[in-house]
Amino acid sequence: MYVPKIKNGIEGYIRQGKQAHTYYRKLLKATTLLSIVPTMVIAIMVVYERLTVVEGVGSVLAVLIGSSFFAKPYMEDLSSLTNYVEQLVLDKHVNMPSLSFLGSVEELSESVQKLHSSWDEKKIKLEAAVAESSILFDTIPDILMMLGRDMHIIRANKAAKIMFGKNIENVVFNKIIKEPVLKDVIISVVEKKKGETIELSITNHNVVRDFQISIEKFPLYSIGGIAVVLIMHDVTEAKRSRQMIKDFVANASHEIRTPLTSISGFIENLREMEEDKKTRKQFLDIMYEQSERMGALVNDLLSLSKVEMNESTIPTERIEISVLIQSTIRRLEHLAERKHIKIIYKGEKNLPDILGDANELSQVFTNLISNAIKYGFENTKVNVSAYISETRPESENHIFNSAQKIIAVSVEDKGEGIPEEHLPRITERFYRVDKIRSRNIGGTGLGLSIVKHIMNRHRGELTIESTEGVGSIFTIYFPVF
Repeated sequence: MYVPKIKNGIEGYIRQGKQAHTYYRKLLKATTLLSIVPTMVIAIMVVYERLTVVEGVGSVLAVLIGSSFFAKPYMEDLSSLTNYVEQLVLDKHVNMPSLSFLGSVEELSESVQKLHSSWDEKKIKLEAAVAESSILFDTIPDILMMLGRDMHIIRANKAAKIMFGKNIENVVFNKIIKEPVLKDVIISVVEKKKGETIELSITNHNVVRDFQISIEKFPLYSIGGIAVVLIMHDVTEAKRSRQMIKDFVANASHEIRTPLTSISGFIENLREMEEDKKTRKQFLDIMYEQSERMGALVNDLLSLSKVEMNESTIPTERIEISVLIQSTIRRLEHLAERKHIKIIYKGEKNLPDILGDANELSQVFTNLISNAIKYGFENTKVNVSAYISETRPESENHIFNSAQKIIAVSVEDKGEGIPEEHLPRITERFYRVDKIRSRNIGGTGLGLSIVKHIMNRHRGELTIESTEGVGSIFTIYFPVF
């Protein structure tokens, strides 16, 4: 008798008992069917007294036993065949059973062979088609999502999951993108069955991105309930490039005009003045300072431009943050010594690595620590700390809610501080609290703006605390996953 292997235990015994009961019930039924005609013949012979009652009963028992003997191997083959088909339905790898009795029936044997071969071929083709479809779906660079009539996300490609999170399928679309305009357009497409295209700015992880969004009605009947297909093409870089060119021309022309005017004036004076080495040296020194300032300005503008271009690309390099901070401190110690400032670093041991760009993070630490030195009082200290933060920063950046840990790096100076009314705008490009003092110490007004954009790319956060006459604390937070 065919009895499939099942796991041990009470559940296994129960299932085995049910299967045995089913098998014997089918065997009894088959035996009865085979015995009907012989039993009727025997009954007729008993009625016409060709056989005695005892001989009749014995003959019936003999027929039942014989029928059972002949039915059993056929039943076993049928059970094996049934199990084989069930396993095929469940898409399990199983070998075709050996049919010792049913195999003698040529049509059945051939049909089973064809079924086996056809199933394998179709399975291979289906698996290849599914794999190709999945690869194509996930390699599309644009965000692609399929929604049901109830606005649930039925399927999303890799680009969508990178943008909005891995577990967005089966989630209501409004929870992912909270834009009423987009919701209205999707409803309109479902009702009117006519595709539409819109441009929309979406904020995600504190970063604003611009998308050209196409919404199309799903062209076929979908068993899975797909109603619309939504494709989001990121046009952030194109729009940002155009805007950056405008901003660069406006800001650079404004900031470079002053030193150029100074240099031009001094050159004119040098051309007309008589021999006076002392005055000539003063003019040349001023011209050198102004040219250095223009060089620093151009470098910062280029850095800001590069950072903004890459802001939507999440870095993937693993960074040991304490090593990078200490390396930055060593490079800036000579600047601190000029003002008799001591840089003190306190970092927790075994801080986890973060995903980042080493060059950009080095620029962040350089800007923050050099600012602390420039704006700090002489003969003071700059305290740099790196630690696991027990509190999460107050921010609209929801990434911190899902982070396993949060690393905080704070830079504290002892200086004049920043008036409270200036704090909301301190990271704007070319914004200066004290323009004259900032220019005198070589500031371009772009350092904190660069820090802000780099932190956006790293899905981090910058906070500023300051007290006038006491000093400032700049703290940056990094999520760790």
